[in-house]
Amino acid sequence: MNPLQQLTDNNKPSETVQSHFYKHSGSFELECGEVFSELTLSYTTYGTLNQDASNVIWICHAFTANANPNEWWPGMVGERDFYNPKEHFIVCANILGSAYGSTSPLNCDEDKQYTRFPLITVRDIVNSMILLRKHLGINKIHTLIGSSIGGHQALEWAIMEPNHILNLILCAT
Repeated sequence: MNPLQQLTDNNKPSETVQSHFYKHSGSFELECGEVFSELTLSYTTYGTLNQDASNVIWICHAFTANANPNEWWPGMVGERDFYNPKEHFIVCANILGSAYGSTSPLNCDEDKQYTRFPLITVRDIVNSMILLRKHLGINKIHTLIGSSIGGHQALEWAIMEPNHILNLILCAT
């Protein structure tokens, strides 16, 4: 079953955050040449994907944030906020190296733990997000938004996949 179908089977918009984990079981090569044998991304969703999949809002978070924008960007996601989950399907994924559930120095391949954790670039982060986008079956992102390093991610992603990003919002980047 398509992962998005699993997320939207109830056909009722979800106004509350739904937490998920995506585990990529294949290898993932970083720009520095290091390779993870597998990759985990923690991510949240709000709302329901519409019939033509044209309502995807993807939020890229700042360096110290997590995958729940309601915890660090008040007024952005909610019924009376900028992006209403009754109208949009909102995705926010935790970045590589973060302590909030994605592959990090605490939960990676044994040879890369702690001080041996490789350098992660913005392009590495974006490549992991592209894996998640494909896993979710999302072909177009209506709006990609990011602040701080999230803005760097959004900009890099728009450069890497210009045909998948329709609108780009960069803040404090």
